[in-house]
Amino acid sequence: SIQQRHNKMSTDTTPVDIWGLIVSEKHSGNGKREIILQEEASSASSNASSLTLCLLDGSSTNSKRATKKWFTIKKARNLLYPGVRLHVSGYRDEENILCATSIAIASVHPSKQYLARLFSFSVDQLQILFSSDENRHQGKKSLPTGLLNACAPLSLDELQQVHQYCQEERLHVGGTTLWKSLPIEKVSTRLYQHQSTNAIVQPKPKSLKIPRVSNASLESVQRLEGWYLRRLPSDGTVENYTFDETTQSHVSSAQGHATFIPQDETIHHYGNYDPCLNLPNPKDARRLKYVDQRKRPQVQWMLNLVQQWMNKTNKEKRTIHVVDIGGGRGYFGIAVAAFFPTTMHVTVVDCNESSLQAGKTSASAAGLVDNIEFVYCDLNDSFQVKELLERQDFDLVLGLHCCGGLAEAAVELAIQCRADFCVSTCCFRSHPELASLTRLAEQIRMQSTSEETCQYKEDVSRVAALAVTVGGKGQHSAIRAYNSMRLVAAETRFNILYTDSVLRTWQETFPVEYSVQNRVLMGTIVQKQ
Repeated sequence: SIQQRHNKMSTDTTPVDIWGLIVSEKHSGNGKREIILQEEASSASSNASSLTLCLLDGSSTNSKRATKKWFTIKKARNLLYPGVRLHVSGYRDEENILCATSIAIASVHPSKQYLARLFSFSVDQLQILFSSDENRHQGKKSLPTGLLNACAPLSLDELQQVHQYCQEERLHVGGTTLWKSLPIEKVSTRLYQHQSTNAIVQPKPKSLKIPRVSNASLESVQRLEGWYLRRLPSDGTVENYTFDETTQSHVSSAQGHATFIPQDETIHHYGNYDPCLNLPNPKDARRLKYVDQRKRPQVQWMLNLVQQWMNKTNKEKRTIHVVDIGGGRGYFGIAVAAFFPTTMHVTVVDCNESSLQAGKTSASAAGLVDNIEFVYCDLNDSFQVKELLERQDFDLVLGLHCCGGLAEAAVELAIQCRADFCVSTCCFRSHPELASLTRLAEQIRMQSTSEETCQYKEDVSRVAALAVTVGGKGQHSAIRAYNSMRLVAAETRFNILYTDSVLRTWQETFPVEYSVQNRVLMGTIVQKQ
């Protein structure tokens, strides 16, 4: 039994020293732990790739053993994590079970969560955990040499800096989000690179598969394309996308139609405005990475579209009134106001009060007070929409990743105020209560054909589902077909309301590396001759 094995730790026979990676570990009684180690071939007593059961006993009956410290320091056992490289000294009993008398971490795990946990321990605690009793580091405020060795190739100065940062963060804001911080992110990246190169940690590859798509879904896409694609450049192309199973990301062979603004930040009259300044937690490394690789390029690309629109439309150089639908914290709206400080007035609309307040704070910090405002409005409330339109006659309706029906509500708003629009779409199945163009398309389709309503609804539902299936075959064709349906419905709506002008629509695409949902609904009003 497990208890009998632990009792045999007092019958020391053959002394051994081994190095190996933790494969698994589990609790096996009060103050006792079982660890499965994959021994290294260089270990004196081991065979290559052999597995060893290692028993740790920190109970009072073995109080003199060096393993006790892992049980007396709170949460220290969390550092004995699968993938961590250990140096274990002890004795093998007659059943060849390794009864540890001391253990030391030879190489830490490079994950951000593990490192945040590690650097949350005090200097004194780390000295106990990473130094032998007879070779304890003399400087109380210095990190132990054992930790330095376990965190190779990091220098002592680097370790001290990140440890000090983590201690201060825990003191002032708690440690729950430490793993997201930029210092931890940098340390984790360096350790992963080093340990992968030296074959210390070999992370188990993720089992990623391209989603399966039914033939029925592909047939539904073809039917929607037959009904709504005009087979013109205005439909937008479906680029030659490839899906990387390892990174779960897309790579395109084509760039979007608009020219990308090459600056790292949005350059404007007031200085540099960076979307990173608008993050809820500017120390969140994961969010910073997202902004750097995704959000900032999207904002810059959309700004270029707006610039092209300005060059064609605003010949008289008057003030253009723009509304940013679902603008939230103002990632896009603030950038527009900053990029066009003298020619545009931006109204950011959202139904989240806290996001709007955060946007006001960011705009004020950026020095933008005269040409931007933040307005609460629920687009599902006709009275609030009416009040919004009475505030201002808008010339351009914008939206960056308007989720589901919100994109259709943005286009409907543009039609009501006879404004041009530039709306990026995503999440085709959310906010169905706002999907008025989808409902209009269904009504038109049912009036023009004897086809059963249920079949059409199934087709639209399948296409919407495929449009959000990342990596699925035909995903981008589904996105284009669904947006084509929306634009046809928008033109129909406009023709019903107005007779003196027409609405011309088309789709743009930005590089898929910025976002899988990379299509933009475009519309401009042209007066009839």
